[in-house]
Amino acid sequence: NCLTNIDAIGNVFIIEGVDKKQPIYVATSLEEAAGASEGRLRKVRGLSTLTAYRLVSKETIAADVIAPFAGKRELLAYIDLLVCDRASRFAGNSVSTFSAYLLMRRRHIGLQRDDFWYNGGPIPLQSMMTGLLDPLSTSTERPLKWVFTINANPTEAFERACKLAVTSALAVTTLVPVCIFKGEQNYLSDWLAQRGVRIIFYSSEPSWSPSIHRAFLTGVGADDAAAGNASAGRHTSTNFRSAETMATTFLRIDIPALGFVDEYVLYADVDVLFTNDVSLAHFWPPPAMLAVGTEAADRPTRRTSRGPIFYSNAGVMLLNVEALR
Repeated sequence: NCLTNIDAIGNVFIIEGVDKKQPIYVATSLEEAAGASEGRLRKVRGLSTLTAYRLVSKETIAADVIAPFAGKRELLAYIDLLVCDRASRFAGNSVSTFSAYLLMRRRHIGLQRDDFWYNGGPIPLQSMMTGLLDPLSTSTERPLKWVFTINANPTEAFERACKLAVTSALAVTTLVPVCIFKGEQNYLSDWLAQRGVRIIFYSSEPSWSPSIHRAFLTGVGADDAAAGNASAGRHTSTNFRSAETMATTFLRIDIPALGFVDEYVLYADVDVLFTNDVSLAHFWPPPAMLAVGTEAADRPTRRTSRGPIFYSNAGVMLLNVEALR
């Protein structure tokens, strides 16, 4: 899984709450970064997505000091190791032996609390040395992330529900709220950011938008949709209020591809109210793909010759991100 999330590292850093005021030190070799500059670093695959962060390397901040060591690969790598070993936080790729060693060492000396590896999954070096297949920071050690979606122009009711859900989550849970925000930054995204919600802006249209548009027209009727009279449609679901609302609802299907390094995340619509803490332990044993509740636990949605059928409600789900990816 070396390349997992390679093109979403910018999202990974946002989801993991990396401070945008802190520079990102990039461990790299002198040969590969000759004449290095921040602009040149940004041309490297993956690093190009870190647009919100300042990138530095030993070549950009101490070129004169390290110039005499040109060609001494291991010595230069050791300089990087010392810098990363003393960093307030470390992010790496678990398949890299360099990164794996640092992740294991920093854990051993108690510095790993906020460390992460952007590709997720296990650490091969750890597996080889100890026989343990689970990642260093196991799912039960990391706070569960609550992921929700909303667009830049929600109805008044949805905006109020969103604010209530976030406020309750912050008040009574250890959940880490992550918002997939469809649209550009505005007053609502600012409100969320001010409360520490980590925001992934989804400004472009997803590849499946045409399918959503067709579903919307089918659901409300083409004439009513053209007239802006969606409420007259054949469905009472709030998803059919507008094509934008429906697209925002279905953004949840992209969660596995957006840059989450967690094995499991909690998805919940914004029309929820948290009354107590929620952790992975509440879903034990965790699902192979996803865990979802039924619309009604005491009565089936419909009955067939093969028995009762209970429709699920995708408004609250525990997602196995790695499996779904």
